[in-house]
Amino acid sequence: MTFKEQKITVSDKREKEREVTIRKCNIDDLEEAILLQNRVYESIINKDTFVMTTREEFIHSLTFDFCIGVYENGVLKAMSILLKNTISSRNLGNYLGYDKQKLLKTVTFDATFIDPDLRGYSLQKLFINIRKNEAKIWGASEALVAVSLDNIYSLKNLLQEGFDPVDIQPLYGGLKRCIMRLKVE
Repeated sequence: MTFKEQKITVSDKREKEREVTIRKCNIDDLEEAILLQNRVYESIINKDTFVMTTREEFIHSLTFDFCIGVYENGVLKAMSILLKNTISSRNLGNYLGYDKQKLLKTVTFDATFIDPDLRGYSLQKLFINIRKNEAKIWGASEALVAVSLDNIYSLKNLLQEGFDPVDIQPLYGGLKRCIMRLKVE
């Protein structure tokens, strides 16, 4: 394991502080991750901006990929998934025509979901930076992410953290998504 559990203080724009623990998630967090995802999905007005991670995808990612969680008082309040640089159907490089060699150097920033109660605490940016560091450790040369064009907050955060738009494609059953790329250095 490359990431060590940490207790951190996060604050929102009004400088309201909260103590949270950030740690790598594992298969024991499966049910709590599904509950968190459901809470987040229910809170979203435009449901097309969010694609649900299946139970099977959670099991795979919690077992083989890198999943990071933010816990407050022992409850999972935010989670983000980084898919390893492997040849799989979930590697977004497939949609850009990458060959096998390039797929093996490409990670996918998969789902990120944050409980409505903790939105505005810059957790998405925190997750982006943690996943960037993990991608470097894995030897990736780039990271890809797919984001809804209607998800203004995520688009803004990704652009601020160095991602560039490279393509717009129908993904996840035909939903338009912007694929963005970050050179991992």
